[in-house]
Amino acid sequence: MAPFLTLYTFLQSGFTSVEARIAFREEKGAVAIEYALLATLIALAIVLAVTGVGTALKNIFTAVAGKLVAP
Repeated sequence: MAPFLTLYTFLQSGFTSVEARIAFREEKGAVAIEYALLATLIALAIVLAVTGVGTALKNIFTAVAGKLVAP
């Protein structure tokens, strides 16, 4: 059921319909889970990107350090 229809049903029931309250609560839980999954995927992407950049920087600095000559 669409979110606005569930909310509309909940509000129309005068907050007394048990089915409307349960449906509204279940939908809120589903949305919270979706946001949690999205946040997890974003965090994973950030970790992978930072790890890749860190490895590349390490290789660059190692190459530069190898070319330096002590005075």
